[in-house]
Amino acid sequence: MTKIVFSKNKQGDFYGFVAKGHAGGGEVGFDIYCAAISAITQTAVIGLEEVCKVKVDIKMKDGFLSAFISENDAKKENCQVVFKTLNLGLESFESENPKYIQIFEEVQ
Repeated sequence: MTKIVFSKNKQGDFYGFVAKGHAGGGEVGFDIYCAAISAITQTAVIGLEEVCKVKVDIKMKDGFLSAFISENDAKKENCQVVFKTLNLGLESFESENPKYIQIFEEVQ
């Protein structure tokens, strides 16, 4: 199962996420659920970097992706739009595929 934890500040602004684990819907490398989650999360990272023009601290390895922006950048409306779109996309995916993904939020 893939677990995704979104991080928000006390004002409710998203500033990052961690996605880890394989969805478990097939053989590694051929898992359509993992591929979908990866595509959604990586597209959001590209949006933050290329559309919002912010620096994203990215860590990626097999079955793991984390992406965080600075607190100042988290205040930018366009960054929040990207994070909220990511969150909604993953929540929609979760509602259709609950045995492959879990989403959490933490406030720091």
